[in-house]
Amino acid sequence: MSIIKQIDSSYGHIEQATFVPKLENRIPTMVTGFAQQELDWLGQNGDGWMYYPQGPMRQLEAITAWRESAARQNHTVFSPFSMPIHLDLAEDPDEQATPIRLGFRIGRNKLIDLIDVYKTIGVNHLFFALFDSHRPADEVIHELGEYVLPHFPPHPKSL
Repeated sequence: MSIIKQIDSSYGHIEQATFVPKLENRIPTMVTGFAQQELDWLGQNGDGWMYYPQGPMRQLEAITAWRESAARQNHTVFSPFSMPIHLDLAEDPDEQATPIRLGFRIGRNKLIDLIDVYKTIGVNHLFFALFDSHRPADEVIHELGEYVLPHFPPHPKSL
């Protein structure tokens, strides 16, 4: 049973608290950004890392540093890397990538190529933010589902 006797912080005061529901196993954590910590702290305390979107070569440097940090901390389990990307999916499926804030304006065929590059360098999970989209979200989601996702089937579960 997890009982907290007392916590005092600038956020408040807690006495005699218990965690509900009771945890039977440790919950894996994905650290976002650097969490105001050094990379080795991330490697020691995080099960995975979500870092800000960058071009593939810069992201490869970050992924390599993350995995090396996890290895220095004797992590023997998979250490996933995740990143968001702001997407403005162009109507022209062959439109080349143009950088936008935290992502790209790009056609779906070039997006498939870009996702392949990110996959090759070690990005395990990529998610799209449509904040900067000039097209309706339902239209973009439909196009991604019909034309892009089939190129990236889910991995079979291994238990």
